[in-house]
Amino acid sequence: MSDIFIFFKMGGYALYVWLSFGFAILIMIFLLVKSIKDNKYSSRLYEELKLEIEKYKDTNAK
Repeated sequence: MSDIFIFFKMGGYALYVWLSFGFAILIMIFLLVKSIKDNKYSSRLYEELKLEIEKYKDTNAK
């Protein structure tokens, strides 16, 4: 049991280590969520632009 306590204490640097670890995890979660949202937005924009191009082609073909 004391080995686990020593591990989590990290030689007196536990606060710095665990806060840094938590901050890094939060940043990665934020980047994951932002990437997913940006991907959805880009996909939607791409589909809208494809429709606009098709409308333009149909209009000019006649």
